[in-house]
Amino acid sequence: MMGEYGLLKHGEEGESIPVPGGEGQKMPAAGSPAAHSESGRGLAESESSAEKAGNTDGLAQRDRQLEERRRQASEKLRNAIAGELAGRSPEETRTETLLWNALILYQDVPFVTSKNLQFTYSIRGYEMFVSRKDKSITRSTVNLAFGMAMKLLREDQPLSGPKKLGTFGASYLYPIFIQIGVIPVEKTKKRKRQKTKEQD
Repeated sequence: MMGEYGLLKHGEEGESIPVPGGEGQKMPAAGSPAAHSESGRGLAESESSAEKAGNTDGLAQRDRQLEERRRQASEKLRNAIAGELAGRSPEETRTETLLWNALILYQDVPFVTSKNLQFTYSIRGYEMFVSRKDKSITRSTVNLAFGMAMKLLREDQPLSGPKKLGTFGASYLYPIFIQIGVIPVEKTKKRKRQKTKEQD
């Protein structure tokens, strides 16, 4: 190697040679175990950095894929609900299955209750476990809440709060239902009563 260090010559195998520009420091000779160890460490460090970068890219790609799967599940659910409300889809069980599939995909996503309490949930078997509650919400309870939401949607009634669902765990199911598309945002607002004055 040429440059400010001058010409470097490797010593005999196993012999140490002076490090250019280094006062009293020695560099392991090529072929010596120490040289392999030094080069191995450098290679391991560069591989480790590449691996970390690869892991970060891989995680980001997985997150994007999961987000896309959530979006598709919500869209399928909304379409099924729209079809059922229009009388095109008499199979309630199909919509309930799409609902449960969407709930599975939305595990560990942070939600906020109407009282501004943050929570997440996980699903094991046919039960939903909310981070703020000890008791689980069963799938049949989820279906009851969903049935009530569908009833109010058919009647064109507002779903202005969790109490409208009328089931255990409604305070948690309500924001989830909004997020995954069961309850349209416009239905969460109370209807304003328009008062008309009669004119003589």
